[in-house]
Amino acid sequence: MTKYLFLFFIASIAACSSDPDVLPEEEEDIIEIVYSEAEPCTSANDDCLQTITLTSEEGRKSNFNFYQNYPIMNDTAVWGKIKNAVIVLHGNNRNANNYFSFMTTALSQTNLLDSTLLIAPQFNSNTTAGPGELYWSNNWRIGDLSGNPSVKIGTFVILDSLLSRIADKEHFPFLEKVIITGHSSGATFTHTYALAKDVNGTWGFEVDYVVANSQYFYYPQDVRFNPSSGNFDQPADCPEFNEWPYGFESTVPYLEGFNRESLNEKFIKKRITYLLGTNDVVTSGSLNTASCAAVLLGEHRLNRGENMFSLMQTLYSNEHNHQKILINNVGHNGQAMYNSISYKALMLAIFTD
Repeated sequence: MTKYLFLFFIASIAACSSDPDVLPEEEEDIIEIVYSEAEPCTSANDDCLQTITLTSEEGRKSNFNFYQNYPIMNDTAVWGKIKNAVIVLHGNNRNANNYFSFMTTALSQTNLLDSTLLIAPQFNSNTTAGPGELYWSNNWRIGDLSGNPSVKIGTFVILDSLLSRIADKEHFPFLEKVIITGHSSGATFTHTYALAKDVNGTWGFEVDYVVANSQYFYYPQDVRFNPSSGNFDQPADCPEFNEWPYGFESTVPYLEGFNRESLNEKFIKKRITYLLGTNDVVTSGSLNTASCAAVLLGEHRLNRGENMFSLMQTLYSNEHNHQKILINNVGHNGQAMYNSISYKALMLAIFTD
């Protein structure tokens, strides 16, 4: 990566008139901004890896790593070319480096790489985290607290911190559009974060959420699709069907004190795209079929995504801003989803609208 040009201030000297009847003009400072220049980092290795230090509510600090194509933690840089951002969440394999590569390819093929900031957070487990780094069990995908004994920080707080950083107009003066997306477990994170966080209107940019091949979905009402009746009914034989992340019972600490109805009202109006691979129909492996709450969502990921969108169409037909896009002949494959023609067309549409 090249070195960066930083911000300079150039003051002009006011001209003085020799005519005694003419008052001197007031001095004016003309500020010229020289925007930072850098080639985007495209290698999914330590060259593109960045660390942010976070502080828990108890005042304890810990580190979190993420991949980036431009150095967002550079305190002196001003990025004049960055108009868009993509934050992509990895799946259960916690392979942020791979998703950084998938999305780098998609941005390159759409000629968006130079104008788009790319961030791929890495939610480590206790076996992969280094000294002083945060880690989580599988609860990272639903916004829960880290597993560190003395530092408790939720994954939604992590994303808040990254968004807050890029919302700083001193560093990103022209950032207008952000896509938050995830595949599989990362899609669950994306869907639940879309409910939990109200970004539009307060951060200076618009946000779209792209939920790709999720196995879990948050339901704004206490109903599920009943294949027998063809309707959305309240389940009778699954007491935990409405527990987080399926519903609003037993939520994570991030949502304590929030009103469900108020969040739901905003949730249905947010721009959410369900990106579904038509071959993601496997009913074994990592698909949860042991929990009745998960089974009530549908028999496989494609079915679960279609049921979620059907709920929005059925109960909020004139209100919601959600949409469904099918990726033909693709299964549970993050690379194929994000490098598909349909996803790249969606990304272009969002960023050029």
